[in-house]
Amino acid sequence: MRTIEIYKFNELSKDIQDKVIEEHHDINVDYVWYDFIIDDAKRIGINIMGFDINNNNIKGEITKNIRKVINNIKNEYGDESNLYQIANDFQQKLSTQAHIFSEKHNLKINDFISDEQVSEWKNIEKNITRDFERLVLRYFLNILKKEYEYLTSREAIVDTLLAHDYDFTKEGRKILL
Repeated sequence: MRTIEIYKFNELSKDIQDKVIEEHHDINVDYVWYDFIIDDAKRIGINIMGFDINNNNIKGEITKNIRKVINNIKNEYGDESNLYQIANDFQQKLSTQAHIFSEKHNLKINDFISDEQVSEWKNIEKNITRDFERLVLRYFLNILKKEYEYLTSREAIVDTLLAHDYDFTKEGRKILL
């Protein structure tokens, strides 16, 4: 019969701890770690279809009217958050553009507008929505990056190893009992 000495992570030498951390660099991201961020975006009306942190890319779209998304953001996020500020800026941009549009066409409340004017306004709103969508998706990409960086940090890896109370050999191999 062979006996193996069992060590907790904190009982390993510094060099062995470093080795264990390196070997478990993906322990916190080897599952769908980003689900709560994707769900957060969906709740406000943004569908994130994919992202690549390494190449700084994100693909997604607004799934609701821009005004609804702005209101959702302003209701869900504190006024100190960057996303709230983005929503507030675009709400003001929409309001300003609506005022400019009304003055340009000498429109009053309850005036009917022509099909040509409807088309012109839709183009204005479409351009504003596109810019808003780009900034909101950038915001979520930054959140995803920060979360990934934290989850792969030494601190987070050590916290996970300690929380799971893993056993190791003196050489740093994880013992599965």
